[in-house]
Amino acid sequence: MITFFHGGKIGDCAYSLPAIQAICQKHSSTAKLGIPDSLYHNMKDFLKEQPVIEDVFLCTSFDGENAISSNGEEIQVQYNLNLFRKQERSYDHIVTAHLKAFDVDWDLTHPWLTVSPLCVADLVVYYSPKHTGTWTKEDYKLIKPYISRSVFLGIGTQQEDFMEHSGLDIPWHKTETFSELAAVISGAKLVIGNTTAPIAVAEGLKKPRILDPHPSYRNCFPIGDNGTLDICEDTIRRFL
Repeated sequence: MITFFHGGKIGDCAYSLPAIQAICQKHSSTAKLGIPDSLYHNMKDFLKEQPVIEDVFLCTSFDGENAISSNGEEIQVQYNLNLFRKQERSYDHIVTAHLKAFDVDWDLTHPWLTVSPLCVADLVVYYSPKHTGTWTKEDYKLIKPYISRSVFLGIGTQQEDFMEHSGLDIPWHKTETFSELAAVISGAKLVIGNTTAPIAVAEGLKKPRILDPHPSYRNCFPIGDNGTLDICEDTIRRFL
C-alpha cells in the first residue's frame, strides 16, 4: 500500500485521483491517503468509495515527508500530492497538474471516479461567487424552462448569490457532506455551474456538463465527451 497526503481544497483533492490511480497502477498497489480535518469529515466516504483507495486517515500534521495521524502514529508519506501546486496552473487543468507533478499519465477522456448515484433531480446547478465566470443573466435564462426538474447544490449563501447573479430561483437541496453532493451529481442527467468543487465530480464521472469558465484561470474545463463551455438551448435540450 502506497501512502499519499493531500492538504489542498476539496476540488483539488478530487482532481488528484487520476494521479493516485496512475501511481498505484505503476506499482501494482493500492492507496492510503492522509488528509487534514478540513477535508476528512467532508470527503472520507467519497474517497473510500474509490476502488484504488484502501484507507483514508485523518492527518493532524505533515512536514513534507511524515504525517501524524489522529491517533498519534507517525506515517511515512511516499507521495505529497501538494506538489501539484508547483506546476503552472493558470492555463493547465488541475487534474493534469497532479499528473505532471509525478510524471505519470492517465486517460482523462473516460470516467475516473466511482460514485453511487442518488436521483434527486435531472438538472443539478451550482455556483460560487468566488469563481464567477463569463455567463450573463441572459445565458442563465436558458435554464428557466427546466427549473421544476432542477436542484441547486451549494453551501452558506451560495443559493442567494446565484439568485442575484442569474435571476433564477432554483430549489436548494441540502447536502451534509461532499460525499452526499457527489451522489446527487452522479444521479443527474445534466450538471451546470462554474469552476467550484462540484465540477470535479461531474468531470470525473463524465456526466453531461456545461461549465461557466473563469475568465482569468482556465484550469478547469471539460475533457472528453459530453462537456462544453458554451451554454445553449440545443445542448440543454439534448441531455434533458
